[in-house]
Amino acid sequence: MLTACILAYNEEHCIGRTLDSLKDHTSSIIVVNDSSTDATVQIAKSKGATVLNLPWRVSEKGFGKAVNWMLAQATTDWVLLIDADELVSEIDKIYPLLREPDKFVWALPRRKWEDFDKKVRTEYESYPDWQIRLINTNKTYAFNGTMHIRYAGEKVYKAYRGPHIDHLQDQYRTKEKKDQRKELYTNLAATQGVAVQGGKILAKE
Repeated sequence: MLTACILAYNEEHCIGRTLDSLKDHTSSIIVVNDSSTDATVQIAKSKGATVLNLPWRVSEKGFGKAVNWMLAQATTDWVLLIDADELVSEIDKIYPLLREPDKFVWALPRRKWEDFDKKVRTEYESYPDWQIRLINTNKTYAFNGTMHIRYAGEKVYKAYRGPHIDHLQDQYRTKEKKDQRKELYTNLAATQGVAVQGGKILAKE
């Protein structure tokens, strides 16, 4: 059985489409709410998702701890981690991965889109942009880091034949969302002492 987990903060503009793409292919969907102030929670509930409130803000403790907490809420053997502005294409290809007897953590290839509906990509050089998103919860796992998270645990396998994660990026990012993301990422990167973009290293606070 497979649970899809989504960490969400003010995602009313995109989360409905993401949930619709998952509902017929997972046994359950958990939306972890990071203190949203818009209609994210109402939309998630209307789509049949279970909504849980994160005990702290991502801006306080970072993404690593948030992902670990989210994984701990699932009761199925497998968890699929998806962002609210992502879709899973060729999702049927996920089921053979769940039946591999000795493979417990999968990285899926991600594509980035300027406009998914018009099939306009924003990058090709960084493809497949491997993302660790499919995890067997019966094994030891942990994500570390506040901004750039790293996985520690079982060996990671790459699913070259898919399914693909489609990151919709600017198509669903309002100006308010872009400003919020910029502030959040800058603060978390400074805490971790890593670069946000362009090779610029931010000093630790």
